Amino acid sequence: MLKNACGPAVFWLFLAVACQKKTPEPEARPQSPQVQKSEPVEAPKPAAPPPIVTKLKWADPPGWSRIATPSPMRLATYKLPRAPGVTEDAEMTIFHFGGGQGGSVEANFDRWLGQFNVDKSAAQRSDRTANGLSIHLLEIPKGTFKNTMKPGDTTTPSKEGFGLLGAVVETPSGPYFFKITGPAKTLEAARPAFITLLDGVSTTG
Repeated sequence: MLKNACGPAVFWLFLAVACQKKTPEPEARPQSPQVQKSEPVEAPKPAAPPPIVTKLKWADPPGWSRIATPSPMRLATYKLPRAPGVTEDAEMTIFHFGGGQGGSVEANFDRWLGQFNVDKSAAQRSDRTANGLSIHLLEIPKGTFKNTMKPGDTTTPSKEGFGLLGAVVETPSGPYFFKITGPAKTLEAARPAFITLLDGVSTTG
């Protein structure tokens, strides 16, 4: 009788121990490392070189008077001595707009020619150098100066018997524009002093 009584008890004890055993969990699979895509890196752009700053120097011709400039865009304005028998003044203006500004030599020469009622073949062109600088000259000995700053302007009377002495001086910091307009006789007398001025230009930086 004792043997039979122990049988069920052993059975239930075995079942309880078996239920306490946990089912083994599946091993975690090693994850492959994620490859990060690198963004393309642009090479740094080289710094722009600083602008070249130079100033043009010239000597005032004897007897030429500097007068007040009506525009801040002008570097200087001169009144020239009148030739004998001339009743109107001749004037020289000097402009500089900076590097890459002011237009090309050809564009300015075309504009200056357009201010005169004269055949283009009457204009004289020449080139020279001074202290390493290229200088381009335009001369209109005599014509009718329309004296217009704007196309179609008819408010300013034209001037007959006027001429032009013009020059573009090329420098590392942009061109300088010299322009004389006035009675042809005055310009003829002033031409040697104008050429001397141009031959003496130089830069400082």
